[in-house]
Amino acid sequence: MFEAEGGWLKSNDGFGSTEISTFLRVAIPLNGSMDNIIALQPGLRTFFLEGPDFVDVPATVYDAQVSILWRKKHSDRWQTNVWMQPKVRSDFESSDDMFFFSGGAFAKYRWKPDVFDLYIGALYLDRDDISILPAVGFVWSPSPDWRYELLLPRPKIAHRLTRDGVCYEKWAYLSGQLGGGSFAVQRDSGETDKLNVRDLRFLIGVETVRPGGGGLFGEVGYVFNRGVEYKNNDE
Repeated sequence: MFEAEGGWLKSNDGFGSTEISTFLRVAIPLNGSMDNIIALQPGLRTFFLEGPDFVDVPATVYDAQVSILWRKKHSDRWQTNVWMQPKVRSDFESSDDMFFFSGGAFAKYRWKPDVFDLYIGALYLDRDDISILPAVGFVWSPSPDWRYELLLPRPKIAHRLTRDGVCYEKWAYLSGQLGGGSFAVQRDSGETDKLNVRDLRFLIGVETVRPGGGGLFGEVGYVFNRGVEYKNNDE
C-alpha cells in the first residue's frame, strides 16, 4: 500500500513549515497466518522550514526511515506489538550524528472484544528533547458509531458519519499529536549541531476508510508550545 500526505503550518511569529511524506507499506504473514505478521514501511518525510527569524534554521531537513513492526496474536485476548525504526534525519549538509533509532513495544488486552481494549507499553523516540514516552491507555467503542482512543501519546475521539455497505466509512475525529523531532544540521557558521523542533497539536479531521486500510483524510488544527533549540549551545 502506498501512502502520501502533506501539511502546511503558519503562524504570526514568522515560523512556518511545509511537510510532505510518502510511505510504502508491506505486510508479510509468518507461518502463513495474519495473526503473526511482519510489516515493513520505508518512507521519506521532507520538511521545508520558514524562519524563525531569531535563529538560523536550514531551509530543508529530511527524515528517511524504515519502520519494522512485528505483531503477534497470542490468544483471543492478548496481542503484542514490537516496533523498530532506524532512520537518517538531517539536512544532508551534515553527516555528524545523522543516524537515529526509534522503537517501542506494547501489549493489547481485549477486555471486552470489539468494545474495550487495554494497552500498556513504552516508546523510545531518540529525540534530544523527549526520549521516552509511555504508550498506555484504552480504546472504547460503546457503539459502532463511536470510538474513543484514549492512548498516549496520540489520543483520538472519532464518530462515524456514514457507511456505504462494505465500500467505505466516513468518520469525523478530534486528536492530539506530538510534532517535531531532532535533525543533524550544519549551521550558517559551518558548525555541525543538532536541531530540535517541537510542538503540540490539536486537530479536527474527516477521513474516509476503505476495506484493506485505504482512504483519504483532511484535517485542520491549532499548534502550540512550539520551539526550536540547538543542542551544543542551548540556543
